Amino acid sequence: QRRYMLKKELEQLGFICFPSDANFIFLKSNITHLDRRLKEKGILIRGFNTLKDYYRITVGNTYQNEMLIQNLKEIIREN
Repeated sequence: QRRYMLKKELEQLGFICFPSDANFIFLKSNITHLDRRLKEKGILIRGFNTLKDYYRITVGNTYQNEMLIQNLKEIIREN
């Protein structure tokens, strides 16, 4: 299932993912302004003003999830 695979890959990249049965993954990241950095690459995720470093990522189709992971790896390399 796509959500399980995406969560597993995000955790392997060092993100803290919280349990969910919804079509999104709620996570904590130590990457500053992750939502803005992904937006620059054409990927939108939801950041929260009141919850610094927490984000909500909708589970996409296989291609979208692969593009997300690929871009996250690039951002991690840039840090």
